[in-house]
Amino acid sequence: QAVALGGYEGGVEVWSLRQGVLIRQFMGHRSAIWALACSPCSKRLITGSFDGAAKLWSLESGHCTQEMLATDRTSCGSV
Repeated sequence: QAVALGGYEGGVEVWSLRQGVLIRQFMGHRSAIWALACSPCSKRLITGSFDGAAKLWSLESGHCTQEMLATDRTSCGSV
């Protein structure tokens, strides 16, 4: 079991709930994280940021596999 936490600096940390240790860090956004969600299979994480980007991450490799950029910064949503 793990928990993902988004930060003001644009990074995401995934922590082990059992061991209390940092499992992985995701860096790539240029602004604060405002939304994140884990896939039902627990293999992917999607993050949304005030930089206008949503990023899909592989929890296994730690790499960003897809990036989607907002065309209208006035719109707001959640993932």
